[in-house]
Amino acid sequence: MFKLRKEEKPLALVAFLVFALQNALTIYKYHNLFTRVGFRGYWVLFHEIFHVSGYDAYSCIYLSNGKIYYELSRHPLFGPLLAPFYWLNDAIIKHFDFNAAIYIMAVLLTLCATLSAVLLFRILRSQIGLKLVDALALTALLFSFASIMLAVMLPDHFCFSLLLLILT
Repeated sequence: MFKLRKEEKPLALVAFLVFALQNALTIYKYHNLFTRVGFRGYWVLFHEIFHVSGYDAYSCIYLSNGKIYYELSRHPLFGPLLAPFYWLNDAIIKHFDFNAAIYIMAVLLTLCATLSAVLLFRILRSQIGLKLVDALALTALLFSFASIMLAVMLPDHFCFSLLLLILT
């Protein structure tokens, strides 16, 4: 199911590069701020300073200190999904005095967004039966919407939800 088909490889490469570039822009904007360790607490750092309307950086708070500040009943799988990455970031913080939460989220978001694009393309091609050009156009159209572009580059749960919805 997760093996790339021949016609999906160019799409996967382009999607990966686009999403990696989008996440690189987020890292560029917030690197000096979000890689700090213990700056007046992570709540202040990620919630009070990070302002993108409709998006929050609760995942970065969780990756930084292991505390959940979002409604757990609304996102019950998000904590267990991020737990191994919290342990990784905790080890990085202890050994290097560097908070890698924004980098870890960038990698996860890039991978989830790329997989979402490939799976959507696969559904359009194999299940709906669209021509190659039409499936590529619709996949590009979905990921060109501003709300989707923001979801795949900001440290929130929406990109994970997109992947799970496409899988469903």
